[in-house]
Amino acid sequence: MKIKDIRLFRYNLPLARPLVAGRHSISNRQGLILKCVRNDGNKGTGEIAPLPGLSNESLEEALEQVRTLIPSIPGHDLPETRLGIGGLLDDLMTDTDTCPSVRFGLETVLLNLAAAATKMSLTQLLGGKPTPSLPINALLTGSPKQLVKEAESAYRNGYRVLKIKIGRASMDENLASVTQVRDVCGSGTTLRLDANRAFALEQAVSFADRLGGRNIEYIEEPCPSLDENLIFAEKSDIPVALDESIVEAPEKVAENINRVGALILKPTLLGGVERTLALARQAREARVTTVTSSSFESSIGIMSLAQLAIAINPDTPAGLDTLRWFDRDVTTTPLNVTGGRLTLPDQNDLPLDYSALEEVPLD
Repeated sequence: MKIKDIRLFRYNLPLARPLVAGRHSISNRQGLILKCVRNDGNKGTGEIAPLPGLSNESLEEALEQVRTLIPSIPGHDLPETRLGIGGLLDDLMTDTDTCPSVRFGLETVLLNLAAAATKMSLTQLLGGKPTPSLPINALLTGSPKQLVKEAESAYRNGYRVLKIKIGRASMDENLASVTQVRDVCGSGTTLRLDANRAFALEQAVSFADRLGGRNIEYIEEPCPSLDENLIFAEKSDIPVALDESIVEAPEKVAENINRVGALILKPTLLGGVERTLALARQAREARVTTVTSSSFESSIGIMSLAQLAIAINPDTPAGLDTLRWFDRDVTTTPLNVTGGRLTLPDQNDLPLDYSALEEVPLD
């Protein structure tokens, strides 16, 4: 059965609070939504949303590229396997240095379409066993007082894994924040720390020594460089997790994967589903934890990420607690979280809220 049509929409959604990514502060989240239809009426959606401050490409660069690629898609037979779809995209992108966010969006729109056509969930198409919900970590940001307040609320709402953004305050304030959160939530709660490369190596080691490893699963990117983070891993009792380093130096991360505690996998930044699955396989062979995480996509992107996370490891809390930043969504039925778990609807294709979208002409 052939692909009949593919449409492209643009969104600009206000955020409930500013989002700091790298050196950028964002008050609106912008991105693109793809909607693809097969001749038999089955539909699929995907999202392209480079994140300013972390993505190498801008939204305008992604838009220009996807507008060039889309016209070549209708008329092709839709492969009904993950590898088949990867092969189709490779053929279409032979002469294109594809933006990571574009590859993720095109892969997910076709994978969701293939899943609908074969009456499977995306998780099943990716080789996993579907579940109605997925555990996620709560994402906590703000001042020390705000962090404790958010932690108390998250704990009451059923979260048992908390990710705390640190590094924007003084060392003493960071230590006090983590200690207070740990005391408030108790020994049944696991903490993940994200320093966003804020510490010099000596500071990071001192911070970890003063804090102790109790209840802390890992600290993410404590230092500015991969080399420093690997040295930190040797000197600290707290495992190190890599995020930006995977995008910047993938080969070196692969060579040193046995030295780290976790890989944070963000498909929008990594270049799609196939690339993410390959990294997850490599990490599993090295017995390294993987955490599938968002780049602050809308519910369309989060839905695909959740299905991918379940296929990779359904028991590991994913980093998908980002929809709380949005004042509105691009779908009439946004995803929701209950008891620290992201609930997944039965259908792959979430209904779009066209009042939040502007169609992009393709000619």
